Amino acid sequence: MLDPTKPHYSGSGTYIGDDLFAHGGSGFFVSQAAMRAVVDYYTVHQKEIEEATDKHWAGDCVLGRVFKDAGIPLTNSWPILQGDYPGVVPYANPNGRSSAEDEMRLWCYPSVSYHHVTPEVIEDLWHFEQQWFASDQRVRDTLPLGA
Repeated sequence: MLDPTKPHYSGSGTYIGDDLFAHGGSGFFVSQAAMRAVVDYYTVHQKEIEEATDKHWAGDCVLGRVFKDAGIPLTNSWPILQGDYPGVVPYANPNGRSSAEDEMRLWCYPSVSYHHVTPEVIEDLWHFEQQWFASDQRVRDTLPLGA
């Protein structure tokens, strides 16, 4: 569990140029301490931040710069927070074989969010899970009572 009194800015890290920031479409989270630091920084640098926001097409990138400038670096939460939708997440090598590379072993991590997921895809995933739970005794044995 993360301590909300400590500064945390976490999300699926992505770059525009040299700027590393949390991809807004994937979602991100910020602790109260981090938000307070950014608000304090904004109070002093409001004009330059608003000018940067007016000139930049990606607000999440500008926000990432502000966090960095306020002394709060990004903690990358990928693959838990996904910048893709389930059909394009690289769970294996292009040839379909599993990968020994740590960054490709995504089945070992839960996914909390995806990007551009339609209601139809969510419904399909729900039906898949229900069928899987019903058909696999090992899964049923791990579910809490009443699930």
